[in-house]
Amino acid sequence: MRRAPHQDIALPPPRLGETWQRWLYRELRDRILAGQLPPGSRLPSTRNLARQHTIARGTVVAVYEQLALEGYVESKVGSGSVVASALAKPTHLQPPRIESEPSRRALPKTKAQPFPVRPEGHEQRAFRANQPALDAFPLDQWARLHGRVLRRLTARDLAGGDARGWEPLRVAVAGYLAQARGIQASPEQVFITSGTQQAFDLVARLLAKPGALAVMEEPGYVGATPVLQQAGWGVQPVPVDGQGLRVDALPRAANLCYVTPAHHFPTGALLGLERRLRLLEWARTTGAWIFEDDYDGEYRFDGRPVASLQSLDRDGVLYAFTFTKLLFPAIRLGCMVVPPALVEPLLQFRALVDRFPPVIEQAVLAEFIAQGQFAQHMRRMRELYAGRRALLAELAQAHWGERLRLETAHAGLQAAAWLPAGVDDCELVRALQEVDVEALPISTAYADPFQARHGLLLGFAAASEAELRRGAEAVARVLDKSLTK
Repeated sequence: MRRAPHQDIALPPPRLGETWQRWLYRELRDRILAGQLPPGSRLPSTRNLARQHTIARGTVVAVYEQLALEGYVESKVGSGSVVASALAKPTHLQPPRIESEPSRRALPKTKAQPFPVRPEGHEQRAFRANQPALDAFPLDQWARLHGRVLRRLTARDLAGGDARGWEPLRVAVAGYLAQARGIQASPEQVFITSGTQQAFDLVARLLAKPGALAVMEEPGYVGATPVLQQAGWGVQPVPVDGQGLRVDALPRAANLCYVTPAHHFPTGALLGLERRLRLLEWARTTGAWIFEDDYDGEYRFDGRPVASLQSLDRDGVLYAFTFTKLLFPAIRLGCMVVPPALVEPLLQFRALVDRFPPVIEQAVLAEFIAQGQFAQHMRRMRELYAGRRALLAELAQAHWGERLRLETAHAGLQAAAWLPAGVDDCELVRALQEVDVEALPISTAYADPFQARHGLLLGFAAASEAELRRGAEAVARVLDKSLTK
């Protein structure tokens, strides 16, 4: 029987950093899948191929064995290695391509928009919003706790965990929230999450049903509405004034209300007691749930932090709290306190999503709270941020005046500043980026762009005093140019 002739194979050089074995495997496999080495064609002997490309014969042998193991080639007595005959049938397989034809598969339609990527550069840049003072975090204490926790962990601890989260952390969080935010809940009601965003996503998908309607603050947190829409909710904006959410404008047909009562995003308004009680009454009479986003209410500068909505109604309020704005963003930990009736449904749902949150960082945070270091850090940060808030107010009065009117920040990590009529905050933000200043345009927090007020959300917590001064002067120069056009 006549043997199939072997083919001399011309191959391009390896890619940068690619090993000879990986290179040869990839090139031969891709040529087989593309039909350039058709079924039944004989490959060069290992000795000839090694000589042709000046590589070790053992490398070629290893590649041929791997191709045979995966079914690309067959070894036949007297014929050497040939391309497998099974590949003669039509196949959907194609070699990976850097540029491929458009896929015929139906792609998912998403309403979600990615969060903006922060520009490269100094992490303490003025006026970066939603970020704490990273240089003031006690990293040495955290490192010591990390080492101590790792030494104490057992093999059982590393095997897995509760879908609600590390029990010692849930106990510590429940105790802290009871003291600091007036929340009354058992550790069984506490779920550890990667932050408020994950918490709201879990709730939106768990509670979704055909025809469900959610209400959002207008203006409001831009990351919440896409989560609701992606889960199938209808979304209706409800206006916000100087006292927070307009409870009188809530529709009775709604099933869920997202609210930031301690520190409205982005205006900073506080939802007063009268409106809180009316909001809870609305939820009780309509059967709606309330999602309370307490994203930075822990930082209140005029008196103690305001008690949570959950402290007034423990049956209809889901309370979310994040450590990313209190400690550092990379920790990716937060918590959610849910009513007793939702514990079991959420427990089952959470187990399907990501099984359980990472154990080690939870264990370190539990120690940080239990030893009082978290409460101590909060006291230090309130003092630091109060000073930076006062400095921002002085700088605004000295450099901006009515061209950029700063609201008094009673809580949180940032303050709203309003622009005169006719000034586009998005254009101003782009101009500020040219002078290494960050700000968030408030108009993008409105669902209806025709109703939007224009202003800037200015963070004061992350930047040093020197950087705040530099930023204020840079903003003044950009305002001069923008308002004189």
